[in-house]
Amino acid sequence: MIFLELVARNLDNLLRLASNSLDSHCLLTGINIPDIKRLDTRSYNAVAFLLKHKIRCLPHIRAQDAPVDEHLKTIETLIELGLKEILIISGDPISKTAKPVYNTTVIDLVNALKSKFSSLKVYCGIDPYRQGLNDEFEYADKKLQAGADGLFSQPFFDIELLDRVLNEFSNTNFFAGIAPVTKQSSFDYWVNVNKVSFPEEFNLDLGYNCGLAQRIISLSKSYGQHCYLMPIKTPVGEFLDGVFNS
Repeated sequence: MIFLELVARNLDNLLRLASNSLDSHCLLTGINIPDIKRLDTRSYNAVAFLLKHKIRCLPHIRAQDAPVDEHLKTIETLIELGLKEILIISGDPISKTAKPVYNTTVIDLVNALKSKFSSLKVYCGIDPYRQGLNDEFEYADKKLQAGADGLFSQPFFDIELLDRVLNEFSNTNFFAGIAPVTKQSSFDYWVNVNKVSFPEEFNLDLGYNCGLAQRIISLSKSYGQHCYLMPIKTPVGEFLDGVFNS
């Protein structure tokens, strides 16, 4: 499976871009929608809209944004519209000093979801950069033990790192993130904010990024695993064409 991550800034534009991308690239499985609190449209609203148009999609749900019961009500509505899969994340704070409004954890919400909606595929996040890799592996294992059906990773820029992580999680569904980085400002963001260590050979050329995406997809397939594409600052159509048509 290969999902395409799209930000829901405008529902009509989202529908148009999702439909065009899926129609033009048969290797795409569906759409995943990140939840960005500063935007007017939350992920669950965008996914409800896409589901009504028969588009396979999954929302990112921020555990700390609501009590468990409220999350269950929101997600039950989506299931009634045809939702089959979901990604549960803790959710980044609005600022460094901000505290979560609720104490709901990823583990809490995964447990509740799998208890109430046994057929729903529940995925969780994994970030190979935010702490030591072994600590992150241990945290991811706790999510899987709570009932998660698999993991969605932050983007990979290093094939050797991806190989190590795929080997660690060969017995669960794993979605390797792929993000083109074609501007110095984006490069600096990943380094300074997300603590990414880029390999020496990395460069900002779009062709290089498309080639890297192809290598990530190929390695993931060799493990029987999956990917998702997140062209944050890159024109979606141009990136997809570079990945799938070159």
